[in-house]
Amino acid sequence: MRLLACCYLVAFLVAAVAYRFLPIGMTVLAKTFIADIVATIVVFCFSRWVDNSSLYDPYWSVAPPVLYAIWLRNVGIASFLIFAMVAAMLFWSVRLTVNCISHWGGLQDEDWRYVSFREKLGAAYWPVSFLGIHLFPTLIVFACSLPMWSFMALSRSSMRSAFALVGIVFVLFGTVLELVADRQMSRFQRERASQTECCISGLWGLCRHPNYLGELSVWWGVCIASFANSDTPLWFVVFPCAMTAMFFGYSIPAMEKRQLTRRPCYRQVRRSVPMLFPRLRGRKR
Repeated sequence: MRLLACCYLVAFLVAAVAYRFLPIGMTVLAKTFIADIVATIVVFCFSRWVDNSSLYDPYWSVAPPVLYAIWLRNVGIASFLIFAMVAAMLFWSVRLTVNCISHWGGLQDEDWRYVSFREKLGAAYWPVSFLGIHLFPTLIVFACSLPMWSFMALSRSSMRSAFALVGIVFVLFGTVLELVADRQMSRFQRERASQTECCISGLWGLCRHPNYLGELSVWWGVCIASFANSDTPLWFVVFPCAMTAMFFGYSIPAMEKRQLTRRPCYRQVRRSVPMLFPRLRGRKR
C-alpha cells in the first residue's frame, strides 16, 4: 500500500507542476484536463514498472475530488446546494476508494479482466493497457465531470434548485446503493459454502448488478444537477449516456460471461433476476 500511496503522491505532484507551468491564458478546464492526463501517464508508468495495471483502479474515484477542488477555487461556492453536491461526490469518492483499496490484494493481485487481456494480447498488452485501462477511464470520468463545472459556475439568483436537489438525491442514492451492495456481497462471500454459489440475497436478488446501477445513478445525478444552470447545454446528457454505454457494452457483458463460466447456477439467476432495473412487481420465481 505504501507503493500505491507513493504512486498517487508522485502523480498528483507532477500534475500540479504541469498545471502550474501551463500558459496563464489557458482556461481552467483545459489546464485541469492536461494535468489529469499527466497524472494518468505517471500512474501508467508505475503500473508498467510493477507489471500490474490494477494500480490504476483507484484513480477512477480519486481524481474527481481533486478536479472539483481546483474548479471551486476558481469559481467559489455560490450556493449551499453546490456545497452539498460537492460533499455528496466526496462521500462517493471516499467510499469507492476505500472499497477498492480494501479489496486489492497487493502487487500480486491484478483484476481478472486485465489478466484476460494479457492472455489474449501478449506483447500488445501494455499499449492496450495504456489506452483502454488507463487513458479511456480518465477521459470518460473527466467528460462526465464537465456537468459539475457547469453546475459550479451558476450564480445563486439563477439557480433552478429542483434540478440541483434531484441531482444530489441521485448521487446519494447511488452511493448508498453501492455501499449496501458491496457489503452484502462481501458477507455472502465470507459465508457461502461453495465458490460456485450465486448471491441472490438482498439487493442482489432485485437486480444482478446493483453496484453498477449505483455508479450510473451517481453520474446521471451529476448531469441532472448541472441543469440547475440554465446555460447548461442539453447535449451534456451525452456524457452519462457514454458512461451507460460503457457499462452495457463491456462491463456488464464481461461480468456476466465470467459468472456463467464459473457458476452454472447463474443461468437460473439470469432467468429470474433482472439485469439492472428491479421489477416493480414481485420477483419472478
